[in-house]
Amino acid sequence: MRDIVEKPIHWAEHLFLVGPDPVDPDEPASLWDTLLSWPVRLGLVLATILISRQWAHNGLGEELAAALQYGGLVAVSLAVSNWWILLVLNALLALLWMGLGRKPRDPTSMKGKLLQAVVFLNRQVGHIELLGVWLVVALVSTQNLNWQLPLAAAVLLLWEPLISGVGSLRPFRDPAARDERPRKKDGSLLWARRPVIYLTTFLGQIIIAWLAPRQTLKLLPLMLAVFLPDLLRFLHHVRQSRGAPGEDQAARANRQAVRLAQRKMARHADAWLGPWLVALGLGALVLLSWQARQVWAKGAMRSLGEAGVPGERCDPSAIEPPSEMSIFLLADTQWH
Repeated sequence: MRDIVEKPIHWAEHLFLVGPDPVDPDEPASLWDTLLSWPVRLGLVLATILISRQWAHNGLGEELAAALQYGGLVAVSLAVSNWWILLVLNALLALLWMGLGRKPRDPTSMKGKLLQAVVFLNRQVGHIELLGVWLVVALVSTQNLNWQLPLAAAVLLLWEPLISGVGSLRPFRDPAARDERPRKKDGSLLWARRPVIYLTTFLGQIIIAWLAPRQTLKLLPLMLAVFLPDLLRFLHHVRQSRGAPGEDQAARANRQAVRLAQRKMARHADAWLGPWLVALGLGALVLLSWQARQVWAKGAMRSLGEAGVPGERCDPSAIEPPSEMSIFLLADTQWH
């Protein structure tokens, strides 16, 4: 009877207070761990749901929903137009990681420091790919603010705990330590969750293609620009997990030192670099798209005036027409 009462309480505590990615007890909580703990993240997503419900059905909310969807589509269009640039840069970065990371290097050496920078850049590219793809899914899959804002907030706030929680499951653990949960302190969790990031990014690309099946062939180059470099990273990850034949103690120590160094960098960068960079970039794109739409609308109204339509009916800066004319236009609109 006691277990029947305690288990639901334990599950609720884990679901709402602890979360899928608890703080490592052997590592002091960082500033971001404190400011954005799991309950705070859930609370912010809930607040976004409540705010979107208030805005969704008024004029401003409908305009914002259209601008968000339009901005997401523009982002996809720009990426598709420059797919070959993305492919070259992304592939070069992945190949550089594979080349430098063939064998563990002393982090204090020149090549070891270069490897650290390359590993960090590849990790951040993986985060940006995942966030960018899933933010596009959140914004373009619907033109309803009730869904767009909560989904976008969930992507930005919940992605890291959820990815880390899945990455700590048994199938993704180090083959040499199947029964030991990956930890943040020693960097093993950063390593274990890499396949989860690649798989989640690929799943998001499939959803985008599914949302626009007639545009799949146009989206295919962009999908390959993300998928192929990530495939190289995944193969390198698998090779590292197996280890080189006859790897000595010094090589294993260098490998562990690389993970520790990456963990120190992650505590300062992962919580803000990927999410903030993607959110600010997409937000700027949405704002520019909205401004462009306003300019286009004004230009269209002026062109109607030049075609013989009285200017006071099209130019928003003109004075209001007489009230009887407004009533007549309303009746005419109702009639049609």
